[in-house]
This record gives sequence, C-alpha cells and structure tokens, in this order.
Amino acid sequence: MCRLDPIPDALQQALHGKAPIIEERLLCRGQFIMTGDLKAFDRTSALGGITAPTLLTCGRHDMCTPEATAWYQMMTPNAEISVFANSSHMAHLEEADRFLQVVRAFLHSAES
Repeated sequence: MCRLDPIPDALQQALHGKAPIIEERLLCRGQFIMTGDLKAFDRTSALGGITAPTLLTCGRHDMCTPEATAWYQMMTPNAEISVFANSSHMAHLEEADRFLQVVRAFLHSAES
C-alpha cells in the first residue's frame, strides 16, 4: 500500500481510525479475495457517461496496476492517466511533489 519506511504519521493515523469490520463486510477478509457485499458491484458501464475531464492515477507498484488503470481510462471519455514510477497506492505520500505537480497541471488544463 505504501513503500515508504517509516510509514508517514498521517497514514498511520488514518489506518488507526479504520473500521476493519466495515471493510470486511463490504469488500473482503483478505487483501485479494473479494467476499463482501460489494463483490459483484460493477459500475464500469457508467464510465462512458463521465464527460468531465478525469485524472486517473496509480503507482507502478500499485495493486491497481497501470494496466488496469489504463483499461478504465479507455472507457472514460476525456480521461488521462498518470503513473507514478516510485509509488504503490499512496503516490500522494510517496511522490508528494510530483503528485502535486501532476494534479495542478491537470486542474489548470481542465480549467482552460
């Protein structure tokens, strides 16, 4: 989830407040085995209806792989993707400066 060592305080605090019973009920008991109520939830058919500029991000080492993120990008009009080479799922912490540059550039472009 995060490749930084030590884990940043902000992430530790966020994970400390996490309610595992809710995650287990909705998603899964294990990291990769979906068993919860949302197991069959699929809204990918709605992605084509998103007309606003959309930024998808992922890390090179993310569980939501760049290939999977590109698949969602193909279904979303006006979507662009940014892959963070040195990140997993927490690019906003792992590559904070570059993440802010990418988001700022995207927002500037979307406002134009």
